[in-house]
Amino acid sequence: MNILRHRSPRTTYGYLAMASAGTLLLAACGSGGSTSAAPAESSEKLDVDPAAAKLLPADIKKAGVLRVATDATYPPFEYFDTDNKTIIGADADFAQALGDVLGVKVTLTNVSFDGLIPTLDSGKADLAAAGMADKEERRKLITFVDYARNDPAFLLKPGDTSIKTFADLCGKNVAVQSATSMADNLVTQSKLCTDKGEKPVAIKEYKGQDQAILAVQSGRAVAAVSTGGSGAYLVDQAQGQLEIVIPPDELSEDVPLGLAVPKADTELVKAVHAAMARLIDDGTYAKIMKKWGLTKCCSYTEKTVDNAKF
Repeated sequence: MNILRHRSPRTTYGYLAMASAGTLLLAACGSGGSTSAAPAESSEKLDVDPAAAKLLPADIKKAGVLRVATDATYPPFEYFDTDNKTIIGADADFAQALGDVLGVKVTLTNVSFDGLIPTLDSGKADLAAAGMADKEERRKLITFVDYARNDPAFLLKPGDTSIKTFADLCGKNVAVQSATSMADNLVTQSKLCTDKGEKPVAIKEYKGQDQAILAVQSGRAVAAVSTGGSGAYLVDQAQGQLEIVIPPDELSEDVPLGLAVPKADTELVKAVHAAMARLIDDGTYAKIMKKWGLTKCCSYTEKTVDNAKF
């Protein structure tokens, strides 16, 4: 599936028995509170880019630290390693690489997804890296440095062939992580259902994606709506308890994912944009996407801010 600039046809992926579901949930726990952790150290430290580092706001330069908020329930973008302390994943690697290029240390703070923007607004973090869609209504509060793409995915019990499109969700219990674009999609679909005289989608929202997955595995929901990059990983980790369907996507805005910066912090936007451009140009971006299996589903190298040229 390649969604850089076009939508792929519906595809049903197989699943691999690689780890237990218990291990998956352990790795993804901790979403309910706010905890701080360092990202896993990169095996290859990058050189500082003086031009990008010069753009950093004075307070971050003085502190020597870039504080990054994330929601560690969204593998392979971000999740806890087996020690349940170290945050790993593509976004953790991107955060560390950005810190290298900007010449500052990086710390990661784990909060629930719906707490990311308030965390930025309160000044408790400088940047949020959590696979957040660059949506117009969010731009009223934050600015996005775009860096990836993703499409919706359904996570189902193996052998369930009843759900192939969003329209198939009418009248069914469906799990989703709260405050996400996928939750918005379900609200839209539910109205489409009732407009046609069918039952609405029974939307069950959860703080963490791990809880939405557990709802499917326990039978409390027939499907969880996630995204392709994360969904493929979760299926691989679920030891045959899940499979993935990529539906025709007629509901999502065609927008990239972005690193979120407080709206007023224009200096940091420029610095992060310059640093991400450096990672794209020197091949680091491609290496990180390949490492986490996100090359085909999620690569985006347009160097945009708020989904527009910068």
